[in-house]
Amino acid sequence: NVANNQRVARGSELFRLDPEPFRLRVGEAEAQLQLARVSIDTMRVEYREALSAIRTANQQVRYLKRRLDRQAKLIKRGVVTAEKHEDALHELKVAQRRVVTLNQRANRALANLGGDVEAEYDAHPAYRAAQSRLDLARNGERQTVVLAPADGIVSNMQLQAGEFVEQGQALFSLV
Repeated sequence: NVANNQRVARGSELFRLDPEPFRLRVGEAEAQLQLARVSIDTMRVEYREALSAIRTANQQVRYLKRRLDRQAKLIKRGVVTAEKHEDALHELKVAQRRVVTLNQRANRALANLGGDVEAEYDAHPAYRAAQSRLDLARNGERQTVVLAPADGIVSNMQLQAGEFVEQGQALFSLV
């Protein structure tokens, strides 16, 4: 936008970078932020599902305890075999182990949520990281227009439209 030996005022546009790569980074960062929200929502659902499964498994344990007690009474009276009692005991132990496993699953889901199922999204580290990436991408997008930091004259301008430049590369002097 400017030529060699051209006078420029502070804040005037010197050149523009191709904004497309920066827009793409913003789009990708927005998608990552949305994925973080979905991930947090999924963890919340998994936690609630685990709690529900624990309630169901505890009901099953209570039922199997009552059944085992009945089997014990019936075995004393000779109505059922020891095998039936052993089967009932085995089913109870399996159900009790399932409760332990489900509690571990719920604890893991709660830990993944930072210990608070109802915490706002921005309290979750994955969301904050995605938000930071989005902020950085938006900042880069805003910096595609390079403005003169002060009044002066452009010198040593060798930049051509469409030329690829590296970050930090000196393109010209402003005196």
